[in-house]
Amino acid sequence: VGGVLATARRGLAASGTLTYGLAFGGSDGSSDTNVTGVTEEYGGTSWTTSPGSLNTARSAISGDGTQTASIAAGGYLGPPTANSDSAETYNGATWTAITNIPSVRRWPTTSGTTTAALVSGGETAPGTQLTTVSEWDGSSWSEGGALLVTTSAAASAGTQTDALFFAGRNPAVSLASYAYDGSAWSTRPSMATARSMVGGTGVSTSAFVCGGEIGPGPLQDLTENFTGETSAANIETLTTS
Repeated sequence: VGGVLATARRGLAASGTLTYGLAFGGSDGSSDTNVTGVTEEYGGTSWTTSPGSLNTARSAISGDGTQTASIAAGGYLGPPTANSDSAETYNGATWTAITNIPSVRRWPTTSGTTTAALVSGGETAPGTQLTTVSEWDGSSWSEGGALLVTTSAAASAGTQTDALFFAGRNPAVSLASYAYDGSAWSTRPSMATARSMVGGTGVSTSAFVCGGEIGPGPLQDLTENFTGETSAANIETLTTS
């Protein structure tokens, strides 16, 4: 078991690696309005609170990147439907607000880096999921290829031009997964167990999904691995005489 967070919370986002991780945003669960911008860095054994908090505190947030170069997008500010279109980047010490994502939403899914990110799906209210995909190039947002189905509270892996998107709700929990090539989505093998609000990371050909919920009932502790298609060249040596 790794070190415990200094601030217990849900609806937070994370980025980085097992030895250089980052956690940010969320809510302590006592109230929908009690959201936080607290950011913590992980060194492989313990968490340290960063002096830099999100400029806009929120839960149901998404993000990706590294411990010293992360991006955060969307989220939930509090009731009744106070969703956020805020976007920020982290440089290892402080968060800087960047141009807002094109649409206000909570529970989107983010993959990529501070200069090439993909923000997919999300919802404006329970039961109102989106297919919206937005691409960040380091200076501005543009519209990407729409998701094949409306989805929120999913997870993703990979990059802006080679991404894997899985699980979520639309509005029922989903076991579907999809791949993005930088312009359009295509289906991939489904998971064994449908669920939303999951954790997941990796690359498009090797990823995992863990936890989540199947509805208002019990939470999940399942982990599933994804292995994508690979190709290898068959090389022969030709000899002439």
